[in-house]
Amino acid sequence: MTNIPSFRQTLLALALVAVAAGRPDKLPAGYQYRAPVQTYQEPQGAYQAPARQTNSYDSHEDSSEEEPPKPFDFGYSIEDEETANTQGHSSNSDGAQVTGQYRVLLPDCRTQIVTYIADKENGFQAEVSYEGEICEYVPPPRSEESDEASYSAPKSVYRPPSNTYLTPNN
Repeated sequence: MTNIPSFRQTLLALALVAVAAGRPDKLPAGYQYRAPVQTYQEPQGAYQAPARQTNSYDSHEDSSEEEPPKPFDFGYSIEDEETANTQGHSSNSDGAQVTGQYRVLLPDCRTQIVTYIADKENGFQAEVSYEGEICEYVPPPRSEESDEASYSAPKSVYRPPSNTYLTPNN
């Protein structure tokens, strides 16, 4: 038998040489290695939570300047011919009292009318009344657009590949 080292023994020897060569105390001449300086310092003192603050918006009476209500006049009206839906709202204020009325067409064909008055002393006061007769609900007619928008299964557009292989010229 010969004393030829195996591949594993050779590899192990080379690894040990590489580790030994990589040690900082065994560096080549001219190379100066400095160990890193520890910069971590423990925090001083204990944690203290911030002082709790009170919200200045809790009380409306704290405000030294309260703006008086401003007068306004507001309204809109909607009449949709396609669905025969009508509704509207009008409201006005003199700065102290708000008065208004809104109208909504209900599904039972009646129009609900709410007339209201609101002020600081009495709050919101409303009177509700109805116009028209109750009718049977009839769904709105379908337009051509909604018929086209109905679901239909997708059509297959797959075509098998065509044979495009050409034989080479001899």
